[in-house]
Amino acid sequence: MKQYDVKVVSLELRNVKNVRYGKIDLDLNNDDILDVQVVGLYGQNGSGKTAVVEAFNILQLLLNGQELPSKKQRLIYDGQESLSLDFEFILQAEDEINKAIYHVELEYEEERMVVKSEIVKTKGKSYGKMFFYTRDESSSIELRQKPKQEVEVVLSGIKLLSQEVKGSLFFSKIVSNQAKKLFSGIDLLVYIALKEQFAKNLLVIKNLQEGVFPSYLFNDFTSKPVENSTYNVKDAINLSKEQYKYLSNVIERNNVVISSIIPDLNVHLKNMGATTLPNGEEGVRAEFLSEKGNIILPLSAESAGTLKLFAITTSLIAAFHNSSACVIIDELDAGVFEYLLGELVEIFQEHSKGQLIFTSHNLRVLEKLLPQNIWFTTTNEENRYIKFKKLQKNNNMRNVYLRTVLVGGQSEFLYEETNPLKIIRSFIEAGIDDGE
Repeated sequence: MKQYDVKVVSLELRNVKNVRYGKIDLDLNNDDILDVQVVGLYGQNGSGKTAVVEAFNILQLLLNGQELPSKKQRLIYDGQESLSLDFEFILQAEDEINKAIYHVELEYEEERMVVKSEIVKTKGKSYGKMFFYTRDESSSIELRQKPKQEVEVVLSGIKLLSQEVKGSLFFSKIVSNQAKKLFSGIDLLVYIALKEQFAKNLLVIKNLQEGVFPSYLFNDFTSKPVENSTYNVKDAINLSKEQYKYLSNVIERNNVVISSIIPDLNVHLKNMGATTLPNGEEGVRAEFLSEKGNIILPLSAESAGTLKLFAITTSLIAAFHNSSACVIIDELDAGVFEYLLGELVEIFQEHSKGQLIFTSHNLRVLEKLLPQNIWFTTTNEENRYIKFKKLQKNNNMRNVYLRTVLVGGQSEFLYEETNPLKIIRSFIEAGIDDGE
């Protein structure tokens, strides 16, 4: 089976958080060649940047058969019954190029999000529907070709089991176990590329709590991953012997990068001795340490920015080397020195093989990214994402952005105007007791 490089070409959102509609298109020339590997998303607070991150997070959960977000997260636009996402992919292997579109509609069932329908289209010369599913009483499932009798029996079994699937039926074990019977040709190639390749190479990093990191951040995409859990660098952690060896190797390898980003800094996982794990097996009690020069401290003593860089290093290495990696980072700039941030982004723009998509507020990056690599959020919830037009080669994107915020000049407004006097008055009023 051929190995494909799988990349996201475009993303469409409908009714996601405060986005009625938005589209980000990376295949700018529509020539089956991905034009950008690094994408920065900029905009006012509350303008739809995180909606893109949430969309990729939902995709990651669907691909891996994990539980979908709860109703408490309020991901569906207020007043709407469902949201929908469209991801377009390009799959490249040597001289062969294929495309696929994955459409999913989600709604709430009791207190959790569930899949309402899925449509998958593949493209050789033109797009054709390879899979259609509606989660209703009849559990409608359609394939590209009229199924033979043997496949009809398989489909009947899938329909019976589909009501138990709250997430994606297309990416579920029920379908993946029968994929070679259900699909053929380009459809089967696309299915395997998305389910087996892209699923393990998509990583969404959001809401990093200081010093508490999910274990998947240290999966190196090349070997058996550590079990899903969290690591709190403020405390010693208990690991199996296999986990300890794996995590130690990943961290020591990452030190090559960490010490170049933060000069002379190295991180180590110190073996503090044996411990008994909940399953009764003997494990290792370990602690994260930072070493700089002759000074060794608990890693928790480092700044929030240092902890952030430590946490995302494995993912950045994957995006740098792996042409199928797709890494999404919310607020990449949080706690990171802006000059260093600009250098990192420029390096990835010029040398990255995989995709890096991030949100940021720091305008230093605008001076480093090419204009075609930057998307801006707007105040129009019906058209949340735009690229700047009519730019000159010598334009400074930072200055262009600030000027556009102040006086406009693009197809949409980028900033919901704030009044400094009103802000001052609100602070004054907030400090006045009712009795005064």
